[in-house]
Amino acid sequence: MGDVESEQSQDDFEVEIADLDELGTAANSSKPVRSLLRPRFSPRQRRLQLAITSSIVMLAILIILGSTAPVRELVGSIFPGPTATPSAASGSETGLFYVQASPSWGQLSIDGHVVAHLPGVGVGPPLRLARGRHVLEWRAEPFLAQHCIVTVPTDYNADSCHRQSSMQVGNGLIASIITFSESLKMLPDTQRAMLLQAVLAELGAARYSEVVKTGEPYALASAIARSEHNPCRLTSQLVLCYAIAAQPLKATLSFQLNTGTSQNEPCTNSGPCSLNGQDCRLFCDTSEIVGPMRPSLPAPPGWNAIVVVRPLWQYTTLDGQIIAHDQADTFIGGQENEYTVLLNIVWENPGWSVSAPFSDSLANPQLFFNDPVCDSATNDTQALQSQTINNNYVLLRAQYALAPDADLAAGCVVTITQQAASSFTPTPTASPPVAYFLHRFGVLLAVNEQAHRLWPFLPVANAYEKQLAQQLVSET
Repeated sequence: MGDVESEQSQDDFEVEIADLDELGTAANSSKPVRSLLRPRFSPRQRRLQLAITSSIVMLAILIILGSTAPVRELVGSIFPGPTATPSAASGSETGLFYVQASPSWGQLSIDGHVVAHLPGVGVGPPLRLARGRHVLEWRAEPFLAQHCIVTVPTDYNADSCHRQSSMQVGNGLIASIITFSESLKMLPDTQRAMLLQAVLAELGAARYSEVVKTGEPYALASAIARSEHNPCRLTSQLVLCYAIAAQPLKATLSFQLNTGTSQNEPCTNSGPCSLNGQDCRLFCDTSEIVGPMRPSLPAPPGWNAIVVVRPLWQYTTLDGQIIAHDQADTFIGGQENEYTVLLNIVWENPGWSVSAPFSDSLANPQLFFNDPVCDSATNDTQALQSQTINNNYVLLRAQYALAPDADLAAGCVVTITQQAASSFTPTPTASPPVAYFLHRFGVLLAVNEQAHRLWPFLPVANAYEKQLAQQLVSET
């Protein structure tokens, strides 16, 4: 705009330079010549001309100074714009924001104005707030309403909104991402109790079960075993605890919710207790995690929360006699057995609906969470790797596979590729050796010969378990 106004001013205020020869010709002509000593303009005309010239000079100065940011801010503070209401950014405006919040049924208000459509982060154009102080309110029944303050330009002494990060939105413009997170602490006592009851019912449902065939190993803690049948053995600096089924057993997998907030909880040391600064024992809100990482893939409707669980096994005979219950999904003595899982929660007023996608998260790339069975396989494999002395300068690279349609109780396949370390140059081979393991009923089994050579102390998979491992890999 400054360039256009400058060109327009030059057109209106032209300077004409007369030729000297033309001036001499006019002096020798026979036409009467006006005296050079006589004033060209009257006093009134000169005053008018001076006023016009001064105005043009002042306009040019304002155009030049107005192109600088400090002067624009000063002028904006003296002559404030209209009251801020959310609108889409159309160009080089300041005060660009995205709001990342959950659950999906919530509603955002800015300065008392309801935002009819909340643009997704990086998907639609961001909200634009005019200069000044603004109050944001996030309300999602039955959670308590949340309020915060944001100013344009930013005033760190006054702002209270949580700005998670920022992102470029084109033409060098930056949009801040404001987040609102929910947790159990944001629910009234009655609704909190109702939600916990619904979650416990979902996690405790006995829907995942498999038959432990005769001769198959299954994880069993030494505390419940008779001394003459102690299932634990010391191997490679690790205590491995498992029994061999003498008869077919029904193995049922369930999940125990951890909502204790003590600092002595095992998950505080192993990691799953907290995520991105949130305590997942009070339910971690995924709005700060999923949206910015995968903006083009919206999260499923509802409240997507991460909780801490313990996967536990119960073993019974086929006629219903309990052999063991609450057995950890690991055969390594002293190994942590708590993991984070994703829950999809919907408020149905007055009750709650809860579902645990688990293996669906493997097929859904925006969720970023494995099922707890493969998490157990991961932890056990890493524990074995940390205790394995590698004298051949070999790096172990592990991958995990669970068929999306398979029952969680079936197990998880671990693939380990042995590759030479960068500091060592071995004899080139056609392809690096691959070891296959099957994590089933809390026990890690060696499926092929390479796996047995890598860790010879592991139990070896039988023909049925090898076929199952092959099926799981082929279906992923």
